[in-house]
Amino acid sequence: MERIISNKVRCKKCGEIIKSKNRHDFITCKCGAVSVDGDHDYLKRSGDYED
Repeated sequence: MERIISNKVRCKKCGEIIKSKNRHDFITCKCGAVSVDGDHDYLKRSGDYED
């Protein structure tokens, strides 16, 4: 089983890097194009992002 080290992405539209810091910590970038959730418990990502 793989371990999640960091749950963060960079938005391709605004360039902001966002990171989920707690379980159920749903974060959206400043332009609203990408979101992350889950911290080390699970990966939930949406939008146009780079890992």
